[in-house]
Amino acid sequence: TSEMYKSGKFNETIRTALDRAEEFIQIDREISGSQKADRHPVQPVCEHCGRVGTTVVVGWDGHQVEYECRPDKVTWAKGCGHRGKRSPFDGGSKLQYKAEWAAKWRILGVTIEGAGKDHMTKGGSHDVASAMVERIFNHPTPYPIPYEWFLVGGRKMSTSTGIGVPAAELVAILRQELARFLMVRPHYRQQINFDPTGETIPNLYDEYDRAAAAFFGELEGKTPAETDLIRDHSRTFYYSRTNGEQPRCIRMRFAKVANLMQMPTVNLFGVAAKEKGAPLTAQDRSELQQRMEDARRWLGSYAPDHYRFQVQSSMPRVELSPMQREFLGQLAAVVAQQEWSGEELHNRIHDLKSQIGLKPKDAFSAIYLAFLGKDSGPQAGWLLASLDRAFVLARLRQASTAGVRGPFDSAQGRPGSEVR
Repeated sequence: TSEMYKSGKFNETIRTALDRAEEFIQIDREISGSQKADRHPVQPVCEHCGRVGTTVVVGWDGHQVEYECRPDKVTWAKGCGHRGKRSPFDGGSKLQYKAEWAAKWRILGVTIEGAGKDHMTKGGSHDVASAMVERIFNHPTPYPIPYEWFLVGGRKMSTSTGIGVPAAELVAILRQELARFLMVRPHYRQQINFDPTGETIPNLYDEYDRAAAAFFGELEGKTPAETDLIRDHSRTFYYSRTNGEQPRCIRMRFAKVANLMQMPTVNLFGVAAKEKGAPLTAQDRSELQQRMEDARRWLGSYAPDHYRFQVQSSMPRVELSPMQREFLGQLAAVVAQQEWSGEELHNRIHDLKSQIGLKPKDAFSAIYLAFLGKDSGPQAGWLLASLDRAFVLARLRQASTAGVRGPFDSAQGRPGSEVR
């Protein structure tokens, strides 16, 4: 919208609003029923402080607008007190949001428009804008579609009040395709409350990937109901795209990307190529790079503690049972001769725990306690493979002979769970 103002696309409607300001004010009073609806439809940009919401038009000569930047006009900002004259065109002013809404319909030739349910109430901003566009701009009201609120962490996403979450904050959290997917996926009358903390983003990525698989024909329904669901997933992915046709590419699971990124020696592009079974295409690399950026942001701000980990340089003070120590000792003997790859080590860990009769949660927690000092972590095979073999063997042998090394706070993570 700011570019539309600067490029002059609003100039004609701004002139109309200045010439017929009293009509705009009267329509607002008539439709909203509020005697406070006396705001001028045009708000100049103060040349002294740059504020818009604090200015008031006090004169218009057909070329320049005279205005005051009032300190007490609004509660959420303080005007600087400047009084001056300027051209209202080419970004020199903005329209009050109801008038701007009507002007956009006229300028862009809008025929259908969605808006939050609060705007669609009787006498609400949509009714006011509708009267303005029809009576003043001689343009029909677009077909209205009321929709539910979009909440981010419980706060309404808003652009007009200055209170809530601006759309720019959402796309700073989610890539554009994922943000669109989040909005397109539910029924438009269903409220969305998006909380980026916890496992929300990994789960959303999983759903996005299922929709992509449906779109590219990688899923097959066994029943009519499943076929319909796959078709819905496919359509959701289609409408989530931002750049037209999107070629098929490998989509490594987001949680796996987040885990492997924390292992300094792991080459994610190499892991992806092995997973694909073929060299990566430019689209494969671009998609993986995007997921790496998203994972880095998520780990830094929103991920639960059990997704974050750091290899301890010395043996942590942890408590291991006799069977866990035996398991780690035998694991040292196994991995000493094993191919040093995440997949192979992961398989040997599963084989060994079964051979000695150790429960999965006890086997994995033993590894995580020995290397991370907490009883949960990433896929164990890939964790070990990301470290120096000599370091791994030394730590496993040390842990296998260690007795009780002190109390362990079991609140750190979920016992023996792999973050997949």
